[in-house]
Amino acid sequence: MKLKVAKINDSLKKNISLSLTMIRSCFTILFFGLFLIITNLSFGQIAVIDSLEKQIETEVIVGEKVKLLNKLCEQYQSSDYKKSLKHAKEALALSEQISKKNKAKKALISQSANNVGAGYLLLDNYEKSQKYLLMALKIAEEIKDTSRMSNAAYNLGLVYDYKGNKALALKYVERSIELDEKSGDLEAAVYGYSSLSADYFFDHEYNKGMVYYAKAMKIIDEINKPGLKAVLYENRAVGLKYENRYIEALKYHEKAIAIDIKLNNTASLETNYLNVADLYMVMNNNKKAIEYNNKSLEIALKLKSIKTIMKAYSGLAESYEQMGKTDLAYKNILLYANWKDSLYRQENATVMAEMQTKYETDKKEAENTLLVAENELDKAELDKKSIQQKMLLTLLGLVTF
Repeated sequence: MKLKVAKINDSLKKNISLSLTMIRSCFTILFFGLFLIITNLSFGQIAVIDSLEKQIETEVIVGEKVKLLNKLCEQYQSSDYKKSLKHAKEALALSEQISKKNKAKKALISQSANNVGAGYLLLDNYEKSQKYLLMALKIAEEIKDTSRMSNAAYNLGLVYDYKGNKALALKYVERSIELDEKSGDLEAAVYGYSSLSADYFFDHEYNKGMVYYAKAMKIIDEINKPGLKAVLYENRAVGLKYENRYIEALKYHEKAIAIDIKLNNTASLETNYLNVADLYMVMNNNKKAIEYNNKSLEIALKLKSIKTIMKAYSGLAESYEQMGKTDLAYKNILLYANWKDSLYRQENATVMAEMQTKYETDKKEAENTLLVAENELDKAELDKKSIQQKMLLTLLGLVTF
């Protein structure tokens, strides 16, 4: 996730037509990709992951181990969201154990909390994502770390966007851009411009979207980042679709996909294929829509991206129904329903776990309150006895005050 510290690719998950934006992680830019064999990790990534895991095993300095865990987290952001979150949590727990209470420690905590928030964001758990991103932002503000402030603010913008709070989403993205421009980090500002362009495209305000698209593209051409260019192409394709300019939209989708395949950008391809499938459905080309829904589904199943899986099955069911293949339409509707039930159980389990934690916390607090009350009563009783004794002794002339 964009942690100017590392930036990750994600999509605005609003409906089947998704406009791309990015989540930011830490220090390096990371784009998702698909290696066209049996794994969604490239050989290069596998080598990097193996190297990081070996370094983590032998590293004895806690701060250095935290940095390595965050790097490992970022590597898995393109292939396994749950593993990415697991390593981010490990990094956060370790960073909080560092004995020295200095700026370096807080920077590591902020970075790790941002990665945890990003991990939950990828897994569609917006409440937990918001909690950790706010934590990352607060700590970054304490140490006046502009880069980490920008990263957390940007990711919070995504969270609020997904939750439907457009005003807060805009506020945080604009703050992120302001911080990036102030620090001269034009590459990071691209993410903000891209996000704003995507939102305007999605809201059918193509001309406004093109203003931010042009700003972002100008910077991308200067810094030569093809991965970012793919994101901009995908955003524009969605905007063109809403303008009913389908052939132009398809052209920009194809440009984005070509770059993503070259760079092995798995998560981007997952969303891009879904967008193309949706475009072909609008164009009444169900055969092509089925082809691209299946491409998206293949990646989503590997990434365990439940909402994308559901959207792909829903799209497949609709195409088969329009083609008169009711048996296949029914099969895909059942698959959609099964995954929807799975998502409900997952979300319900999270809610139940949080309720249990709250219950345990409240119970503990109640016990502590009761203990304090009992102590106060005991103290009051002792004070009462002491006063009674003093009064008795006074009457006997044995105590002076």
